[in-house]
Amino acid sequence: MCFKCGEKWNKDHRCRTGKVFMIIDSSDSDNDVISNEEATSDKGELRVAELGENNCEAELSLNAMSGVSKPSTMRLMAWVGKFEVSMLVDFGSSHNFINANIVKKIGLRRAAIEPFDVKVANGEKLKCEEVVHEVKMNVQRVNIAADLHVLSLVGEDVVLGNVWLKSIGKVVTDFDAMTMEFKLGERKRTWAVLSLK
Repeated sequence: MCFKCGEKWNKDHRCRTGKVFMIIDSSDSDNDVISNEEATSDKGELRVAELGENNCEAELSLNAMSGVSKPSTMRLMAWVGKFEVSMLVDFGSSHNFINANIVKKIGLRRAAIEPFDVKVANGEKLKCEEVVHEVKMNVQRVNIAADLHVLSLVGEDVVLGNVWLKSIGKVVTDFDAMTMEFKLGERKRTWAVLSLK
């Protein structure tokens, strides 16, 4: 297995080239609203991070695009219904994202949003036109939900960025042990990074 990208390695292996995405609001509005809302379920506590209508200056880090875990990221596995997905908790990405292929595979319901220009690091511009609202995920026996922007990601299926991290409040990260601790409701939760084998 390649230590950089996690794919099967052979002597001819080349890591896929990642792209950095940045969402740029093309309107002149200064009304940047990000609201967070908490919801509960009979299966456990859910924290829902809602994206405001005007999501300007959203960024997706190179770590998230390439799928490479760096000190500012935590790579985990999650369950969306009966489907296992790779997830990156990325302190360098401003918003939450989901791979368009995973949305199709799982059959998640997409919602059209006001299109945003997505600027790729090489100068190319893409449009982000969809979001999946309140995607319920189980991560190491912790139930969460988040709104996820739909993009063609290379490295990971889901990226949880600062919108979700801010919605849960204080996060204690131990980069030596590669764990993160936070509270949902009154319960302390701990996630541990997957070890590469």
